[in-house]
Amino acid sequence: MLHVILFILKLIGYLILGIIVLLALMLITVLLSPFCYQARGKCDKEIKNLDVHGSFTYLFHLISGEINYKKEQFTWKIRIAWIQKSNIAETTDVKKENVKKSDVLQSDNDKILTAMEEKEGEQPIHKPKAVVSETKEEHVQEETTSEKKAEIKSKKEKKSSLYERAVSKLRTLRCTVQKVCDKIKLLIQKKNILMAFITEETHVAALKKLICELKKLLKKYCPKKVEGDIHFGFEEPDLTGKVLAVLGMIYPLVGEHLNISPDFEKSVLDGRLFIKGKIRISSIVKMAWNLIWTKNVRITIGDIRKFSFDEGGVQNG
Repeated sequence: MLHVILFILKLIGYLILGIIVLLALMLITVLLSPFCYQARGKCDKEIKNLDVHGSFTYLFHLISGEINYKKEQFTWKIRIAWIQKSNIAETTDVKKENVKKSDVLQSDNDKILTAMEEKEGEQPIHKPKAVVSETKEEHVQEETTSEKKAEIKSKKEKKSSLYERAVSKLRTLRCTVQKVCDKIKLLIQKKNILMAFITEETHVAALKKLICELKKLLKKYCPKKVEGDIHFGFEEPDLTGKVLAVLGMIYPLVGEHLNISPDFEKSVLDGRLFIKGKIRISSIVKMAWNLIWTKNVRITIGDIRKFSFDEGGVQNG
């Protein structure tokens, strides 16, 4: 009997060990399997002619997907093992509904036009004017005198009501100005609290650590292949300059085969672009691990959770 119990325990131990090994292999596969992506796009002078196609694969093509933007229509498709999801059917249904609505509007417009034509075909009938009697003239004079009296009375009432309205509007304006001043004071107070929180020495050190880790990640996993010629411009030259400055920050990393020419005179988007690269989840986990085990980052996360404007910053306890 003892041998049987030991054999069952040994079997259970091997089963648990097999499950642990299987979970470890699955975890290693998830962490080390590369997330591959690529995107290509082209545009002919205007943003409405933009054509973009992107795709990605993960876990040895077990997870894959595609995105497309063409003729101002956005479609996507995702496949997880044998399960597929997409919005292609929804976009076609929307197109059909738009076509039906346009047909209905066209038929309504036709009906309105035909009704207007029928009304124009009808000729108006003019009736002769009635003769005014003397008694009617007297009645009209009495009505005009009563109307004059009522008009004088209404003018007096308007003058008195105008003063009351002006007083009420002045009071309303004073209350509105007071509310705006209170809101401005509150915003300034919140801005001072937020700036004091951000510029604290511990929080600044945590932000520097985060930026350093993000730079390492971007440097390691920036797109391996970037090719294209881009000619862009906006109606506002300032916006074009800002976009060019942002592109200049990443140009040393990906700009070997990329030509960028800005246009500060007109709004234009023309050219082609191809991007291909991959990233591993293990690097993101490593970055998160390095951040969590940094004391300043842990303190900053705790302070963010306890932060409140009502309490003047970080709450105690």
